[in-house]
Amino acid sequence: MIKRILVPMVGSGLGAQAFECAFDLAEVNKAVIDLLYAVDISASAPVIPMAGLLANSGRLMANLQGGRRDAEKEETEKALLVIESWETRCRRAKIEVTSSIAPGYPGEEILRRQRVADLVCMENPSVRVKRRHLRRANLMLARVTRLAARPIVFISSEYRQIRRILIAYDGSVEATKAIKVVTEIGGTRPKFSITLLTVSSDAGKAREIMAEGEEYLKPYGMKVETVTSSGKQGKTILEVARKMDANLIVMGAFGSNRLKDLIFGSTTEFLLSSSEIPLLVCH
Repeated sequence: MIKRILVPMVGSGLGAQAFECAFDLAEVNKAVIDLLYAVDISASAPVIPMAGLLANSGRLMANLQGGRRDAEKEETEKALLVIESWETRCRRAKIEVTSSIAPGYPGEEILRRQRVADLVCMENPSVRVKRRHLRRANLMLARVTRLAARPIVFISSEYRQIRRILIAYDGSVEATKAIKVVTEIGGTRPKFSITLLTVSSDAGKAREIMAEGEEYLKPYGMKVETVTSSGKQGKTILEVARKMDANLIVMGAFGSNRLKDLIFGSTTEFLLSSSEIPLLVCH
């Protein structure tokens, strides 16, 4: 059951689409929304040339700290206004909501707070950040994706209400957990259709894996279509999702071959960087 949804907000402009997703799921599941504003202390400091830093270290460090405090204050004030509007909307809809501000490193704060949630809804931080912060955002995204214990919905563009779900199923432990999450997010009366996709060059193995997924979903009374395909997993998943106009792609954080994922880059990483469709990742 989904009873607590964490919505991290990294910067005052990141979080609106994640909130929309959490709001929909909270209404269906009668869940609590936990709003977290993570003040990124590493991103708010101005850039100072090394020569100037060495020559005037004392004065520049004081200015640096002052600039950091001013930037943090401005960002926090913006975030508080946004959070206040979200809290008001939740209360009007009779959705329980909590909120908190945590100065620190956003990735670590998200990993800490997700332990007491059932689901995390967050915007893909690498999509909207300024270019100079892109590397930091990508590192945070990779760390959260690999270390989070809870399923995460990453949103890279405008959120649309979930009606069509594509589950990328390869028989791995993580993919099995992903199917289970799908049975939970719709509440007692799910209103979405499901397409189960298995990508494999071995047609016989693909049918066997697909049969497992179908059998698991059968008792839940969900409308399920099945698709088997070959080719590169990431590209195939995205092609099928776009063709069916999916509102959500669901998959395990790792495929059945973890070593290959680590060496060549995982399907998850490809989809996070390429998909405009929300991606739910399970561990």
